[in-house]
Amino acid sequence: MNRSRAVAMALLTSVILSSGACSEQQKTSAPDDATKALQNMVSRDPVTVRNSLSRRLADKASPSSLVAPAGARLDVQADSWKQKGDDAQLRAVVTMPQQDPVTTVFYLVREEGQWRVLFGEAG
Repeated sequence: MNRSRAVAMALLTSVILSSGACSEQQKTSAPDDATKALQNMVSRDPVTVRNSLSRRLADKASPSSLVAPAGARLDVQADSWKQKGDDAQLRAVVTMPQQDPVTTVFYLVREEGQWRVLFGEAG
């Protein structure tokens, strides 16, 4: 490649990156209520967890099954947000005490103006 062509390619790359056309910069972040709903999944308060679940799931869950063990953590990967209408998905790393972290895809649904968790799938 000759020098002028290399300079032109470098200039073009610079323009593309600075304009935000890079796919990494075009990702959208998860809405705050979706992130909060996921973070609530490791709450020690069953009411907090229940309020973050889809109504279909919340109606079937017993209060004792909703409480995460002490020390459980969930780190949302906000840039993994994907939405189609009232359905969405979001990845998070779930860490339970004395276990290896697990990356999980959570599926959410928009109900009553809020994002709520439908289910999660370890990936």
